[in-house]
Amino acid sequence: MMSSETGYSALILCTMHNQEGSLCKKFTKSESHVANFASLFLSLDTLPKKILTTVPSRRYTSNMTKTTRQDILSAASQIVQRDGVAHLTIDAVAREAQLSKGGILYHFPSKEALVSGMIMDHIEGFTRDLAGYLKEETGRGRWLHAYLLASDKTVYEEPNPVVCLIAAIATNPGLLAPLQQHFALWQEQAVHDGLSPALATILRLAIDGLWFADLFQLAPPEGELRNEVLRVLQTMAHASPDACFAPSAT
Repeated sequence: MMSSETGYSALILCTMHNQEGSLCKKFTKSESHVANFASLFLSLDTLPKKILTTVPSRRYTSNMTKTTRQDILSAASQIVQRDGVAHLTIDAVAREAQLSKGGILYHFPSKEALVSGMIMDHIEGFTRDLAGYLKEETGRGRWLHAYLLASDKTVYEEPNPVVCLIAAIATNPGLLAPLQQHFALWQEQAVHDGLSPALATILRLAIDGLWFADLFQLAPPEGELRNEVLRVLQTMAHASPDACFAPSAT
């Protein structure tokens, strides 16, 4: 009876050779056939001397998958930022990431799936930053202050986060749905942050407006003016609960 390790070695050998040629055929469940197949391949001079006889750990393969996925998303963002969204194709991403087209399609089976992945990658990164800043905040307006810091941080990231928005709008505006849903959740967090709902909403919109102005270069404030704008927003985030912009009496 062939050991499970030997059987697995035969499967590894079969897989390795199948990647280079067409010698590997669909074999039966009989272990003797697998053993014979292994013996045949062991006799070939073209095989590497070291043969994998253990299954890679799940942590190893999972980390490799996550790294490859991130490399693909980074490559896609670089293409959009450098060449424009019209040049974002699976083939172009494969060249940029130095992977096979099949490797790209394994993670993202279509261009829409790739753009959706870019959107989700931005959302997940922003959410992590927001949670990190929130741990350092206390008291009234803590969520809005953390939101301001997390938004300001993304402005300096490379590639520019705006590329995922441009890619989504150009490919399929429906791909923005996850981002729209998260903005609805963030608005809900803002109005329950200890400030009046009106003031909290104004602050959230001001922070978002500053973010879009920076990313799209829509005359964003710079230098000392920008610092002053950030200080005012921070002060407003810690304003008293009843502070609001009430309409004047007529």
